[in-house]
Amino acid sequence: FSEVTAAVGTKSSLPCNTSIWNPDVSLVIWYRGITGKPLYTLDTRRFLSVTTSSNNVADEIDDARFTFDTSTDPASLVIEPVAEEDEGEYRCRIDYRVSRTRNYVIKLRVVVPTKEVVITNEKGDRLDKIVGPLDEGSDLTVICEAFGKPQPSITWWTSDDTILDDSYSFTSEATSQNELRLYSLNRSSLMLELICRASNINLSVPLEASVFIDLNLRPLEVKIITSHNPISSGNQAIFECQSFGSRPRPMINWWIGSIHMSVVQETISNDGNLTSSTLSFIPTREDNGKHISCRVENPSIENSAIEDKIQLNVH
Repeated sequence: FSEVTAAVGTKSSLPCNTSIWNPDVSLVIWYRGITGKPLYTLDTRRFLSVTTSSNNVADEIDDARFTFDTSTDPASLVIEPVAEEDEGEYRCRIDYRVSRTRNYVIKLRVVVPTKEVVITNEKGDRLDKIVGPLDEGSDLTVICEAFGKPQPSITWWTSDDTILDDSYSFTSEATSQNELRLYSLNRSSLMLELICRASNINLSVPLEASVFIDLNLRPLEVKIITSHNPISSGNQAIFECQSFGSRPRPMINWWIGSIHMSVVQETISNDGNLTSSTLSFIPTREDNGKHISCRVENPSIENSAIEDKIQLNVH
């Protein structure tokens, strides 16, 4: 027998050998399966010959999607649109006035294009657009699942078409899965797009879904800036603390010796990468030799604190 492959919703033609079709042909019958009720019947005795009969003529038909096209070579049973349940064997039976009956078997293989691509976490929760925020240095596992027949191939990519993982497994007759593991996420992973692509037929564009990685980032640097040191007792002194790299904005605390200073003013750069905190106070001679310190930390990440300090010179 021969085999024909067609996707759901498309048009398929199942050929029946025309080389033996001649005026001796009396009846053409199409069956679904080897036995059973005729699917389509063409009585050629109503026409001068099969090849000159009008197209798509049926004496009996159970489904309007089925037509018999005798204008093609070979003549074919046309199914349009193809449905998933159409898969199986079809038999073309040809009865002759004189010669013996002949049968031709065609197997129709129906492909169900990938229907849906779903991205989940390890708990099975569906992810939509954003994963996280996760802490810098943590690991990430995302699972992509796709449905189709045959089971789709599933691959993970980045937005610059770098492939991350092309290993996948079949979890059911119509489902595939690819589990992507990323370790020790760093700053380069911030807003990295993870794209899952699934396809089971070469004729269609792969179906895809994607998520972006959001991260909590540690502060990279802290620095105290002042234009006055030494400073004068009884006169206002201004110190600025700048911190880079924290996401979201860091928590900034000022200390003079063991005293926490709470009256400060903060500003954030447009890109959110630089946070500045300004401390104004009036020093006394007792502050001479004490350390003024600026401590910065991302409250979302444990042990992320860094600090800078300078010694006060008050005269």
